[in-house]
Amino acid sequence: MKRIIYFLILALFFNCKIDKKEKNEFRQLIKNSPNLEFIDNLKKINKINVREMTLEKSEIISNEIKSITSNDSVQILEYKKIGEGKYKEENCTIIDYRNNTSLKSIMSSYTLFYLKNEINNGKYVYENEINNKTENTNKSLESTYFRVESYKNNLVVNSNYVYFPIYLNNNSIAFTYMDGIQVSYFSEIEKTKNETFIYHLNDKQFYEIKIIDKSSMIQIWKDQDNNYSLLAPLKTSLKLPILQTIYTELDYSFEEFDEINLEQIFNSENK
Repeated sequence: MKRIIYFLILALFFNCKIDKKEKNEFRQLIKNSPNLEFIDNLKKINKINVREMTLEKSEIISNEIKSITSNDSVQILEYKKIGEGKYKEENCTIIDYRNNTSLKSIMSSYTLFYLKNEINNGKYVYENEINNKTENTNKSLESTYFRVESYKNNLVVNSNYVYFPIYLNNNSIAFTYMDGIQVSYFSEIEKTKNETFIYHLNDKQFYEIKIIDKSSMIQIWKDQDNNYSLLAPLKTSLKLPILQTIYTELDYSFEEFDEINLEQIFNSENK
């Protein structure tokens, strides 16, 4: 009888340890999940935890790179020299946390008022007219948007996208390209039972928007071809650091951003 009781106590203790271990593993799995962890990091003000390069000014050729990398609010991710002698060029990739920079100034100028002036001027603006325009009643979504990416589970603005904002207006969506602005008017707007917003441009084209963080208004946009984009409105984008490559060799592009399954996040039940 004593053996049976002893065995039951051991079994209970073993099961409790397994249950505790499984719960800890589950918590760790949730903690390490790439789904929404980068949204939590948006609220942090510390620098991104990366191995920062230390550069001596004597190593650097460009005066622009020298002045930027000497700032305490700039992290140096990568520095390369290319070529020999007088043909030597260089690339430097940084994360810039400063608020008062030329790129942040450019971003802040891209307002809906700026877009309205551009459309009224008519220069390099391509408009798609439809018979029945629908007004956007979702005023909280009206803004200038920038594509953002995740690096080391932290949101950053990729400087490559700074000059190409997206505008969600009172009756249209406008995309900016190197050769101009394309404006498409809404033919229908609907709110789904999954709390997403679908902006129809015509019978075949639409953008479905899911807000994944209400405080920052970070969103995922899905189009009719199942392409997904992670976007932040102007107000939030201006608070994010900018990941920028300063280069003299034009064929270089920084590609070490996190791979995020936007489709999985979009279709999850997380709000």
